[in-house]
Amino acid sequence: FFKKVYPTKEIKTEAEFKADIKKELENYFAQQASGQIHDQIFHELTDHTKLEFPSEFLKRWLTVQNQGKKTAEEIEKEVPQFENQLQWSIISNKLSQENDVKVEPEDLKDFARQQLYGYLGGQMDLSGDTTWMDDYVNKMMQDKKFVEQSYGQVMASKLFQKLEGQVSAKDEKISEEDFAKKLQEHHHHH
Repeated sequence: FFKKVYPTKEIKTEAEFKADIKKELENYFAQQASGQIHDQIFHELTDHTKLEFPSEFLKRWLTVQNQGKKTAEEIEKEVPQFENQLQWSIISNKLSQENDVKVEPEDLKDFARQQLYGYLGGQMDLSGDTTWMDDYVNKMMQDKKFVEQSYGQVMASKLFQKLEGQVSAKDEKISEEDFAKKLQEHHHHH
């Protein structure tokens, strides 16, 4: 039974099985809590940093960028979202510089490995020969779109980790149900 749930692990007893499940749940909730903190940091920064953008210029720029593929109404609806993205880009670039947050090529390769591991169900044994994985990661690194998207995600992750260390978060014991409600509220705001 243990092999069906954890095919790459040598679990022999019910106690070991329960310990692994407990560890997985702790990791899951720690990631979710960290995501909540990052979301609160994001909103604190964006809600309290007001930047003014030339809306008419942005509308014209978006029109040119979309090469007539979108109507004036569609572009009008996109301007606020574009302004928010632009605001976050300016804030995050400044904070990354101030906090000396950098993304190195190895960070991108690690991210690619994690992505690949996730695609494969996360149940692989990585202790053996992973030459094929390194080869595949190198192919992923040749994809400009993947590298650009990965760079943005890795930079944001590193920046939030750095900022998380600079804020004082208070631990709050809540039930799993209350935590799920907080996560649900978060998803309704976006």
